[in-house]
Amino acid sequence: MIRAGIHVGKPRKVGKDYFGVDVNIAARVADGAGPGELLLSDAALQAVGSEKVKVKERPLRGAKGVPEDLRVYAVK
Repeated sequence: MIRAGIHVGKPRKVGKDYFGVDVNIAARVADGAGPGELLLSDAALQAVGSEKVKVKERPLRGAKGVPEDLRVYAVK
């Protein structure tokens, strides 16, 4: 089963690579998704529009390198 996570931010581009906190957040959100699950960070949910998707807030456990106040949502 596929699993995915989406975050919206402003990473720094250096050559062909991207770096920064937003890259770490995106990776942790994706890593936190379970089989068949799509997770959105609070920034991604705001970008999509919370009235357009049904979500449930979900804890993101063991996510190193992300802000403590990061909120993550599972798309229903």
